[in-house]
Amino acid sequence: MNAVNPQNSANIGPEIWHNQKRMFPPMAIGLSMAGFYVTAAGSLIATLSRDLGVKPEAFTWLGAAYGFGMLVSGLLAPWVMRNGPVWSLRLAPLLVLLGTGMVAWSPSIAVSLVGVTLACLGGSTVSAAVAGTFVGTEGTKYLSLTVGISSSVSIATTVVFALVERVFPGFGRMALWFVLLMAVPTLVWGWRLPAVPFRQVLQKGLSAPTESPSVTGDAASDQPTPAAADVKPGEPSTSEGSRNSGASRTPGVKPSKWLFTSQILRLILTAGVEFAMYAWAVTRLRGLGVELGPASGLATAFAVGMAVGRLGGAVFARRYEAWWVFVGLGFCGTAAVAFVPSVGVAVVGLFISGLGVSCLYPISATEFSGLPGMQKQHAAAVISCLSGIGAIVTPLLLGLLLAALGLHYGFLVLLGFYVLLMFLPRPSAAHLGIG
Repeated sequence: MNAVNPQNSANIGPEIWHNQKRMFPPMAIGLSMAGFYVTAAGSLIATLSRDLGVKPEAFTWLGAAYGFGMLVSGLLAPWVMRNGPVWSLRLAPLLVLLGTGMVAWSPSIAVSLVGVTLACLGGSTVSAAVAGTFVGTEGTKYLSLTVGISSSVSIATTVVFALVERVFPGFGRMALWFVLLMAVPTLVWGWRLPAVPFRQVLQKGLSAPTESPSVTGDAASDQPTPAAADVKPGEPSTSEGSRNSGASRTPGVKPSKWLFTSQILRLILTAGVEFAMYAWAVTRLRGLGVELGPASGLATAFAVGMAVGRLGGAVFARRYEAWWVFVGLGFCGTAAVAFVPSVGVAVVGLFISGLGVSCLYPISATEFSGLPGMQKQHAAAVISCLSGIGAIVTPLLLGLLLAALGLHYGFLVLLGFYVLLMFLPRPSAAHLGIG
């Protein structure tokens, strides 16, 4: 630990996390761990059931493990994020590495389930931290890029599992160590970023200190930059990296209860349309006569659309009207998947649907966190919990509808979600403090 000169206490590290531009690289690498485990569940279910000689149904929990992690991370966010996200970046990779080791050498179902749950909790911890770091209109760009990189890793995950199994038959679980490429840099970067001492994190109700804090990490090499200068504890910097950070910076116009409730509904519906398509794209292609193997490969068109939309549309997503463009694309793509009896059209529809869904979460999350009076750690908690609920409930609900009413009627529910997303009220520029 390096003692910090009192006169520089307002400029130093614990407040550097308000600089969104600076926090983008470690957050992007950290969230890639989450991207890895979001899509690893399917491969792990098949691999672990074979290795341990049990039915795949024994690992049903793996499909919901990440949603569970999001709920837990959301509940803990008001405490964990009270002093910023750096300790999340320090602790999350440890959970991921511990969980990965347990799964890679697991001798039993129980150890495997605990390991995956720990790894998913680590990834979702970063996810909650990202939601509380990238806020406001400037945050929309960084959040879109961050989740775009994570989506790209999600696409690579199934490919890595397939390659490892092909080169080393019977050792598919070793593909889990691909996560080292993200966990180790996140761990190193997290410990180099300055943060308040851990004993302060454990103390209830405290935030970044105002004088003579002791900073852990590589604080000596972190000279104050214009981006971090003259920042009061608990407030964002006025740098380009944190400009337009919503209510954290300006009072804005207090939202009505209906507007606030609408933002909660938007977050649930956004998670719902995303995870439902992930869960049921293969089923739709199978219904068009495609064999299981090719259907699994073609279904990645949705994930590719997500990655392309997030990486390519990050800057456009900052524009207020972008929301309706993305909702429109999602609606049209989903309609094509559901009602056009052509494999080619369905695959194209999955890609278009992925483009549409891609930036709905970054826009709805940053608009929610940018509401007047919304504290970042509380926003992170709500966003993470609601996303977890949407990730768990909506695919299950759609599955029930598919079984009871048929494939087309089930997808009609998703189209209804898009209609709601189109017409639910959004915060105005005045509410967000940018007009």
